[in-house]
Amino acid sequence: MADFSYEEVETLLHIARDATLAESFDARLLIVTEYLSTLVPSTALTLMVIGPQGPGHMICRNSSPADLKRYATDYMPHDPMVQRGPFGTSTVVTLSDFVSGSEFGRDPFTGEFLPQQGFRHMLGVSPPMPDGAVLSLALHREAALGDFTTKERQLIRLASPDLARSAFAALLQEKVTRMAQTAAPGGAEGAIVFDARGDVLQADDAALGICVLLGGGQGRAPTDLFVGEVRQLAAAGPGASSTRTIPLAGGGKAHLRLDAVASATGLRVVGNLRVDRGVSPERLAAFADRHGLSPRERDVAGLAAEGLGNRHIGHKLGISEVTVGVYLGKVYRKTGASNRTELTKALLESA
Repeated sequence: MADFSYEEVETLLHIARDATLAESFDARLLIVTEYLSTLVPSTALTLMVIGPQGPGHMICRNSSPADLKRYATDYMPHDPMVQRGPFGTSTVVTLSDFVSGSEFGRDPFTGEFLPQQGFRHMLGVSPPMPDGAVLSLALHREAALGDFTTKERQLIRLASPDLARSAFAALLQEKVTRMAQTAAPGGAEGAIVFDARGDVLQADDAALGICVLLGGGQGRAPTDLFVGEVRQLAAAGPGASSTRTIPLAGGGKAHLRLDAVASATGLRVVGNLRVDRGVSPERLAAFADRHGLSPRERDVAGLAAEGLGNRHIGHKLGISEVTVGVYLGKVYRKTGASNRTELTKALLESA
C-alpha cells in the first residue's frame, strides 16, 4: 500500500465499508462506482451481473444501457478480455493485454462495437460473487486519455472483492425485502449457508421467508439474525452444531439447526430452518363457520394469525392496508378477540 496516497487508501476503505450497506442494487452500486471513478478516471463505466440465466442488473456511467445490452447479446462472444482472459476471477486485465495496436479493428468487438462508442482502451475485472454469479466490471477510455496504468490495475484489483460483495449483499437484501411481502407459509422449510464471518453465501426462498418472519417482516438481512451464533460455531470448528426453537409472534414455531462443516473453499455453517404453523386450513374454516366470518374476513384472520402485518396482508390479498384494518375490526367484534394475540390463541384452541 506504500505506493498509494492517503486519499486512495481512504477511498478503498469507503468502498469496503459501503459494500455492507444493503440498499437497492442500483443505488448501492452507483455510489460504489462513484468512488471507483475517483480512483481510476475513465470515459465510461459499465457493470453487470452474469448468472446462470445470462447477464442482468446492469449499471452504466456515460454509456447507454441499450449499448450494454447489445454488447451482452452480440459482442461479448467476440470480446478478447472475456474469451481469452481469466473471466470469473479478481485478475485485472486490459484490452492491450490481448490486442496489439496492429490487431485493433480486425474483430467485431474492436472493429465495430468500440468505434461506435468512441472507446479505445478498456480495463476489466470479473470477480465471482458468493452465489456463483460473476460481477463483470469494465472501464472505458477514449484514445486521448491513454491506456490504464499498472497502479490503476492494482487499485481496481483491491476494490474488486468488495464490489462483488456489495452487489451480492444488495441483491440479497432486495430478495429479502420481496420475501417480506410474501412471508413463509406454514410448513415451510429452507436452507441457508454462511461463511465463517457470518456473511450469507447461499439461501433459498423458503429460508429467506422464514428469516423475514423471525425479523418481524422488516426486511432484515439473515446475517443480522444469526451472525453471533454462526461465528461461535465457526470458531468451534467442523462438527459443531446448535439447535433451537423460536416462537413466532403470530403463533407457531420456527426450528433452527446450524452445523459447521468443512468444505474445499473453507469452513461453512449450514442452517436448516423450518416453520410449523398451528392453524390448519381445516381449523381456520371451522373457526370461520363458528363465528360467522365472511370468506374475506376468514382470509384476513388466518393471515393475521400467521404474524403478518396489515400491509403484508393487503399485498397478499390485493386490497389496501386500510381495508385490511376494517376487516380485522369486524373479525375482532365477531370473535370477541381484542388483538392479534387473542385471535391467534382462539384459533389455536378452537376444536
